[in-house]
Amino acid sequence: SVTNLSQRINHQGPDDELKALANTFDSMIERLERSFVQQRRFVEDASHELRNPLAAIRMNIEVAEMDPDIAADDYRALIETVKQQTDRMTRLSEDLLLLSTSDGVAPELEPVELRALAHDAANELADAAARRDVTIAVETPEGPVEGLAEPDRLYRCVLNLIENAVKYAGPGSHVVAKVTHENGLATLSVADNGAGIPAEALPRIFDRFYRVDRGRGRREGGTGLGLAIVKELLQNMGGTVDVASSEGRGTTFTIRLQGTRSSSLLLA
Repeated sequence: SVTNLSQRINHQGPDDELKALANTFDSMIERLERSFVQQRRFVEDASHELRNPLAAIRMNIEVAEMDPDIAADDYRALIETVKQQTDRMTRLSEDLLLLSTSDGVAPELEPVELRALAHDAANELADAAARRDVTIAVETPEGPVEGLAEPDRLYRCVLNLIENAVKYAGPGSHVVAKVTHENGLATLSVADNGAGIPAEALPRIFDRFYRVDRGRGRREGGTGLGLAIVKELLQNMGGTVDVASSEGRGTTFTIRLQGTRSSSLLLA
């Protein structure tokens, strides 16, 4: 009915046109129900994530209002807190917009050279890694490795994975971005030798707003959408991403894209 999508026709008659129609209808209702559930959960999660920085801003302002003798240094601290929280809301809004605009939209694909892209992403994050005492290395073959992708979206995916490794691997860790070509696919993996991810968390690692360590994720300034964005963008480009992790030994994320014929010939 209009208000209940949980019921199905579940027609048990002979295998004829009527049963085919009933099965199609049931499948359509199932997809609609799943979409509404996902949408409701997404809105609830987004509202919760936006509520936290707004509450922090309001609390700091109210504390300042209650103190008639507040000093200039306290005002400066308040302004810094408000700035940090608004920056967090801006990142969250941008990530939500990226997910909503990329959802189900097939981009224009072109050959992208993964070696140069990996080096560019690693160079962009070199200073941030150095501040955390994390080293980044890039390993590539001699010949070019081209994958079919949209360059900006693929760069965002690789940047997210390397940044994630830098943030959570821990001081003294080593991050390696490795480009290879195998079985007609162009691959780019990002591996670290950090603490790893608990086995029970792996099935949900690409869910929107999911964090293995929620407290640390917020302290690091993350939105909880980075890996969800990676998966969504790659799926829309016909690629995949998977994760392998072992606690105490590190984590590896691997991107796979359809390779180009020229790249395959050069590496053969």
